[in-house]
Amino acid sequence: MCELPKRPEQHIIDERGVVLLRTILEPKNYIFRNLGGRDYGIDGILEIAENGAVTGRMMSIQLKSSENFPDFCTVNHDMNIGISATEAKVGVIEGFISIPIKKTTCNYWLQNTMPVILVLADVRNNCLYYTYVDEQIRSRYREYIECDTFRFDVPANSRILRRDHNTIESGEGISNAYRNMIFKRKREIIGRIATAIN
Repeated sequence: MCELPKRPEQHIIDERGVVLLRTILEPKNYIFRNLGGRDYGIDGILEIAENGAVTGRMMSIQLKSSENFPDFCTVNHDMNIGISATEAKVGVIEGFISIPIKKTTCNYWLQNTMPVILVLADVRNNCLYYTYVDEQIRSRYREYIECDTFRFDVPANSRILRRDHNTIESGEGISNAYRNMIFKRKREIIGRIATAIN
């Protein structure tokens, strides 16, 4: 029998990540458009829907999928890939997953006209973690300008599990964050214009 090309394991994990994202997002409130093909830092576009109508409010999504994210149900101090996590009291998860991203990709995200969300798909535990790119870079801007690779600390507390009652609903979570980020961005632009005029 002739030898055939092998499908890399990471390609399969990436596909599982997209399926997980689609499963966790509530389809009546979110439309995820996977861009496919070669990606330069954006895997898809997420549009918010309300009351059965599309809104035109969109966000860019960068999806990183893995079977090796830490299990936040256990204590995890000895990971050597920048991961630190502990399960805290009263059901609050503390810690973060640290993901290195090339500065060129970060620059691309900052140029994006839509808010960018970095989403981690833990395909082993069927959950997502997410962080807002803009907020992390701006809050640690000195660190950002001094390095070639920026480490995003994706909070363990952002975890969303794959359960019917735990899907991301419109009006909270990502939807509210979108509104806040757009408001901040408009305020910054107005501030720059005011500075330029003076």
